[in-house]
Amino acid sequence: MKYFILLITLIFSNSIILKSFPPGWEIVDYTYNRFYWDVDCIDSLNCLAMSLIGSRTDLKKTTDGGKSWKQLLHDTVVYRIPQERQGRYEIICFDFVNENLYYMGADSGIIFKTTDGGLTWEKIKVNTNKQIISINFFNEIDGLCLTSVELLKTNDGGSNWFKVAIPDSFLKSSNPYSTYEFYSFQCPDSNSIKLHYYFGKIYFLISDDGGETWSRSVIPKKGMLSYNFLDRNNGWLVQYYQTSYTDYPNVVMQTTDGGYSWNKILDTLVKIISGLREVYFRNLNEGIACGDNGVFFRTTNGGNKWDYIISWKDDYPPHYRCCIQPSSKTVLIFTDNGYILRYDESTLNANEINFTHQFSISPNPAGEYIEIAFSSPRLKPWVASVDEIKIYNLLGECVLSVAQTFPSVDNGQTGMSDLLR
Repeated sequence: MKYFILLITLIFSNSIILKSFPPGWEIVDYTYNRFYWDVDCIDSLNCLAMSLIGSRTDLKKTTDGGKSWKQLLHDTVVYRIPQERQGRYEIICFDFVNENLYYMGADSGIIFKTTDGGLTWEKIKVNTNKQIISINFFNEIDGLCLTSVELLKTNDGGSNWFKVAIPDSFLKSSNPYSTYEFYSFQCPDSNSIKLHYYFGKIYFLISDDGGETWSRSVIPKKGMLSYNFLDRNNGWLVQYYQTSYTDYPNVVMQTTDGGYSWNKILDTLVKIISGLREVYFRNLNEGIACGDNGVFFRTTNGGNKWDYIISWKDDYPPHYRCCIQPSSKTVLIFTDNGYILRYDESTLNANEINFTHQFSISPNPAGEYIEIAFSSPRLKPWVASVDEIKIYNLLGECVLSVAQTFPSVDNGQTGMSDLLR
């Protein structure tokens, strides 16, 4: 049976309170007291998400594009003395190499490695006693890990590590009280390294030859909260700062020269305690950015135009902490209170029909009711091969259905309260 679906968008001066999730959005997972802070996908189906439950780190994975999630870390991994649940490891970073191979960085120079998709874990001791704060592998054997003061490299899958030399001119000063601190790094390809660190200012240390030579760029004023490099030239960052007591701007900046210069491609003001936390681009055109109080933007043209997307069910959304776009039609958002949201554009599958008959909607502006009248309502069928005409509101709820088997019905009325739900 075919249907003609008329979708009506109405704009009103007062805000609309949604009672269910907007079309395409749903909660796919929830755990009380869980705080998400990182996510990575290797393709459209396989993703990992790291979070904190109370004071314990957890890693979840999906193999179906985010529809379902499985917890990976058990007491034998999380605790030094698992039978007593004592001596918890501070696991704060991970790298998703392939479907079976993952790495996690922990305190005291500990790295955890799995080769069977998280069923079992091997503990590796790196030649440092500091916290591993960031880790990235180019392939199954070559990788880097970072502490607050050193960058280390392996070429045997993590069994042995050696320090990467960085010029003293980037790390030392004549001022004995001036010290540096490494924060994180990304490797867009097998030779490119973008290392985010502080040394009086916020910088990127940049290497395009695997760490043999280095240069430095200053990160734009107002700082940086997160960043995402697609390749060695193209990257994006978000800034988080206040312009007044009530205003936090949503700022996304872009570089096309590897991080040496940056230009704003998004700059808007939002309400108090709001602002972007993360930006992600899956290619040069498709990007997303998320933040506090359900702030979510999406672009499909490289940031020339951004759409503000309503993705929560009411006026009190949680804070979005990280987001990713596994495919062109799906988005995953992770909150600071245990929710995983999933958007699937393919669920919006209303068939388009070339409809040439004229119709009118009245009154305009809308009153308590609106009336939709067709130019020749008593002709059967109204639209060839269509058995029924339905009207849906913006939440995907059918608010009016008129069967063409009743030719005496020449118009249909639906209440505005139905359309606003």
